[in-house]
Amino acid sequence: MNKDLLIIADQLQRDAYSIVEKLQLESVLGERFVVKVVGSTVYNLMTWRDLDFDLVTPVLPDNKVYFTLVEYLFALSEVKKVTLADNRNLEEQDRPKSMYIGLQYVDSKKEIWKLDIRLLSKEDVVTDRVADLIQEKLTEKFRHYILEIKTQVHNNPKYHKSFSSVDIYNAVLSNSVKDLGGFESYLKTLGKSF
Repeated sequence: MNKDLLIIADQLQRDAYSIVEKLQLESVLGERFVVKVVGSTVYNLMTWRDLDFDLVTPVLPDNKVYFTLVEYLFALSEVKKVTLADNRNLEEQDRPKSMYIGLQYVDSKKEIWKLDIRLLSKEDVVTDRVADLIQEKLTEKFRHYILEIKTQVHNNPKYHKSFSSVDIYNAVLSNSVKDLGGFESYLKTLGKSF
């Protein structure tokens, strides 16, 4: 087992939560939203600087709320680039109905992070289903398999386009995949390419 991957994941998780504290999204959004850190940060399955948030409210927010948040984030000195996407009409079919803000963020160590922030209604949240699977089945052995596969696919141009981390989690936790070759075979069963 590659202990370096575990050490890296632990450090990335600590750094990610430092960014969460610094952003203070709760203070900007008030009580209308529940700010949820989601994805690999929560599960301690990080292999690179990528931090995901769901900002959940009873109904999808209007443009005024969205652009107020965009303005706040863009004014932060650590934010170097902002990408916006409106997926309320489900143009990205593999993403939830949401309003997206992508950030390039430079932390106190001068490391560049990718932050993905989705504003969505409670009924459109999909991350809870993945969280349930991971909490139920993740062991240290499975964590190692996931970290190995994520590290190997990180620079694959089809990653986040043809397949995602959720595919890796499902492959390892529900389909006994242990390595990159097994993951490639698993993707083929889904009609996805590697």
